[in-house]
Amino acid sequence: MSIKWEDISSYTRGAERIPDTWKAQVGPFCVKVHRHVYHEPDDWLLTIDGLVRHELLAAKDIGQAKCQALAKLQCICEEVVTAITAPDKPSRKRKAGVPSRQQMYELLKKRSLELQGTAAQVAQLAADIAAREAAR
Repeated sequence: MSIKWEDISSYTRGAERIPDTWKAQVGPFCVKVHRHVYHEPDDWLLTIDGLVRHELLAAKDIGQAKCQALAKLQCICEEVVTAITAPDKPSRKRKAGVPSRQQMYELLKKRSLELQGTAAQVAQLAADIAAREAAR
């Protein structure tokens, strides 16, 4: 795919005609590399309509700035494709033999009832022993 950059500078700031805004249509994306009044005169910014607005590029040269802009668009597209094609997040699976919370609750409830029965049996045995000792 050949990318054609178009100079869309307004040239209203002075008599000198120095391009300060470049635009390329890359598929459905409108990519602009431009300068901005609130930044240093040698800074280039990136705007991708609907995605990125006034992101400062590291390059000071327009050729490198255009390359960085296209690399940024590629990264955004790759992130979107990865997000769309990634399998659903797997549910957390328990290791074999590890009970679920509900199973653990049921086990504890059962064990508690068993212990209550055991405690009652121990109390009954203690009472029986005490009664025998008293009978002697």
